[in-house]
Formats: sequence, structure tokens, C-alpha cells
Amino acid sequence: MARIHPDLVGSYRGRVGNASYYVIDDENFVRSLSDKSSKEGTEEQKEARTKCCILGRLSGVVKDVTKLGYPEAKNHANDFFVTNLGAVEVVDADKHVGSVAYPDLLVSFGTLVPVAVTMTSEENVLTFTYASMEEGYGLQADDEVYAAFVDEKLQFSWMRKLGTRGEGGMVSENVPSFSSKENLHVYTFVVTKDRKRASRSIYHSIA
Repeated sequence: MARIHPDLVGSYRGRVGNASYYVIDDENFVRSLSDKSSKEGTEEQKEARTKCCILGRLSGVVKDVTKLGYPEAKNHANDFFVTNLGAVEVVDADKHVGSVAYPDLLVSFGTLVPVAVTMTSEENVLTFTYASMEEGYGLQADDEVYAAFVDEKLQFSWMRKLGTRGEGGMVSENVPSFSSKENLHVYTFVVTKDRKRASRSIYHSIA
């Protein structure tokens, strides 16, 4: 319960609800206070919180992928947030509503040179093809090549090892019956055999 009280000359000071009582030059005044909390912050702060909420949910979906794809980070979840803030568009900051530009999303991030993988699609089969690369300039034949799959609608992900940098090859992946190519986003990336370095992920459109 709030209380207002008279001072020595009969004036009132204090607050009741959204009304504030104060004195200027021995005259009583009342002012309506704002209903908005100062904790709401600026529009920029609300947008940042919205992006963090969206990326927070998404980081749970791709947790196993980013553990492998962000080996150079002390905290792979934090680096996933920072790296992908630009991939989130805020629609309603007050309700924490936004959308993710999956082609701009990086499920892997590092300094390793990637492998040029080509992906083709036929019915519910995705086929990955890449040529072998020679060792040198920090490239190792046993660097591992991965494909990551993210189902936007069902909010789950999985990975498939395609092979190594030095061998090249062709690998096919069947889209699960409970998933759909229309909701699927595909990425490829490379990690060293000791899992200490990774490349930036490359997005593949499904035709």
C-alpha cells in the first residue's frame, strides 16, 4: 500500500498508484506516471532480445551440429549466437516473433578451407558429390566432410559423414518419411580429424 503524507505546512508528497504528489513553490501538484517499465529497454534492445530468443531455440535444434562445427570456440553456443545474429529478421520485438534466413545461417564456422560439394535432388534422395583435394597449405587428406540437415518445420536436425577430403566420392542420403524436402535445409562443412578446426558451412538449395 502506498502512502501520501502532509508536510509541516499541509502539503502532500508521495505516490498512489500511477499518481505522484509533489510540491513546487508551496503549491501541490499531481502527475500521472507512465505505465511502461524502464526494464523494457530501447527498440534496439528489444530486437536484440528477440534475436537471442529465436537463436536460443534454434541452437537447441542444431546443438549436435554446432558442437562439431564450432570447435575453435570456447563456447560453441555463444559463438553460434554472435555469428548468426544477422540471419534473424525481427517481425514483432514485443512478442519475440521473427524469422530465420536459413541460407545465411552458419552451422559451422572456422578457418579451415571448405570442400566444393555439389548436391543434386531426385524424389526423396539427396546425392552429394565432391572431388578429392591434395594435401598442402594446411589441408589434410583425412579432413572429414559432413552434411547437416535441418528440418525447419519439425525443428530437428541430423548429420551424415560424406567422407574425407583426400578421397572424394559420391554419397546419397534418403530424406526420412516423416520429413519433407520443402522444409529441409542442407549444409556441408569440413572438420579436421582431431575435431579442433572447422570450415564455414556452405548452404545447398534443394531444387
